Amino acid sequence: SKDARVRRALEEIESSFRERITMSALARKSGLSVRSLNRLFLEELGVSPGQVLVHRRVEEAKRRLRSRGVSVTDVAAEVGYQSLSQFIEVFRRATGTLPSEWKG
Repeated sequence: SKDARVRRALEEIESSFRERITMSALARKSGLSVRSLNRLFLEELGVSPGQVLVHRRVEEAKRRLRSRGVSVTDVAAEVGYQSLSQFIEVFRRATGTLPSEWKG
């Protein structure tokens, strides 16, 4: 990204995606309002910061689900979801499959 504030937000997503991240906290850490953060992400990356966060979490979940013996519940918590049903829905929307069916 050309904009240092967008880079800062991306770095924050990468380092904290396993934690609960609100868009207002992400914007604040980037020195922007939520509206400005969204606008800059859409202009520079074509997606919202929330979409970047979901993508990062789903990619990590796919990586973790390839491990034998790991439970979907554990993976959901490891990638930042406090609700298993929310994780399953987000994963299904992103991949077209359920986490329990993921084979990579």
